[in-house]
Formats: sequence, structure tokens, C-alpha cells
Amino acid sequence: MMVTFCSALFLVVPNKSWIVMPVVSHASVPVTLFVFMQFPLLVEIFISTYGRGIFDREGQALDTNF
Repeated sequence: MMVTFCSALFLVVPNKSWIVMPVVSHASVPVTLFVFMQFPLLVEIFISTYGRGIFDREGQALDTNF
């Protein structure tokens, strides 16, 4: 989406390249913030998917004495 935005901006404003860079840099701020905010969630998804499962844990044995 950012690539489309930048290419459309270059097509609309071809001779005024001094205005294109500030617009692109200001438009990329929300995208960058979104990536930094969602990165911990991505790490947790990878850990829960590819990390140790619940059946690989070595923990307490079940108590069979009722």
C-alpha cells in the first residue's frame, strides 16, 4: 500500500520532487508505529507456534493418590 501511495504521488507531482519526500516521510510514520507496536505480538505467535509445546514440558508428575 505504501508503494502504491509513493508511486501515485510521484506520478501526480513529477516536477516538484521537493514536496514528495516530506509527504512520504510523514505518511510512513503511522506504518512504522504500527510495525513497532505489533512486533511483540508477532514474537509471541512464533513462540507459541514453534516453541516448546505443552506435551514437551518436564514438570510435576500427576499425583495418583486420591
